[in-house]
Amino acid sequence: MLTTLLIHEFKINFRTKEALFSMLSFGIVLMVSFVLSFQISENKILFFLPGFFWITVLFVSVLGINRMFSHELSFCAISLLTSGPVNRGLIFFSKTIIGTVYLVVVEIALLGCIWFFFHISFFNQMYLFFGLLLIGNFSIMVTSVFISGLTLSSKMSNVLVPLLVFPLLSPVIISLTKSTLGILQNSPFSEIQVWVLLVLTYFVLFTLLGYGLFDYLTEE
Repeated sequence: MLTTLLIHEFKINFRTKEALFSMLSFGIVLMVSFVLSFQISENKILFFLPGFFWITVLFVSVLGINRMFSHELSFCAISLLTSGPVNRGLIFFSKTIIGTVYLVVVEIALLGCIWFFFHISFFNQMYLFFGLLLIGNFSIMVTSVFISGLTLSSKMSNVLVPLLVFPLLSPVIISLTKSTLGILQNSPFSEIQVWVLLVLTYFVLFTLLGYGLFDYLTEE
């Protein structure tokens, strides 16, 4: 059933590409604006780049979440989706996986911009960095999808989602920034494991909450 939902989501979202293009263009514009607006020496850029990278990912994820639920809300199809013989927790997982795929595409473009403008390589600790990316993406998306489901029945959901997601995800963004900075500085894992564990805690907590409560969140 999860595979069927994923195919359904891929067909809808990749047919219009509305969410992907909006996330991609917004992320690239933010990155290019950062590059052209500030004249920062190469020695100091490492201290600013991880925070700006993850803040950009946070903004992009909220934009994508609002776009991904726009089809169901525009055509009043959310009731049809939730009334089907399917576990609503699987709907939560399908939205999370699609959003994570979008974030990966955007992050590839952002990392390409970082390498092109700053010649900074993230491959010093490649496995650790990409593992952190994966955990960070899932942590951001499970929280965003959970909040989006919480505000789905509200007419101001587009406003409520960022108001709730930004403060709620601030510990995750701080932890990801600290961890990424440690990776860029070739710090041992023991120095960043506390931040990684905090991100993992968010991931596990909101995965369980989303799967267990999404059934009640989507009730009209």
